[in-house]
Amino acid sequence: MIHVYSLNGFNIAIDGNSGIIHVLDKLTYEILKDSKELPLLNSVMKKLSHKYDKKDIDEAYHEIEMLIKQGTLLTSEKELEQSVSMKNINKNLKALCLHISFGI
Repeated sequence: MIHVYSLNGFNIAIDGNSGIIHVLDKLTYEILKDSKELPLLNSVMKKLSHKYDKKDIDEAYHEIEMLIKQGTLLTSEKELEQSVSMKNINKNLKALCLHISFGI
């Protein structure tokens, strides 16, 4: 599961299962913004070829595929369950907070 949004001029994708945050260019943002999974390349070409060069679309699409293969984007819940086990958890840690702020 990914969350894709735009905030303060940044296009962001958060992979909910891995916790990895990606900053996207406009083209990659448009490929991912309305999808729960990677759409087929043909449908992406039809949707965006009037706005972007086909070579650029192909390159961005293959970069997304590479991130998926590396396990940093569109990871499954099964992968999340495998990466988090009671053996790997520091039992002394009570809370962990991530605070992200953007300068104005």
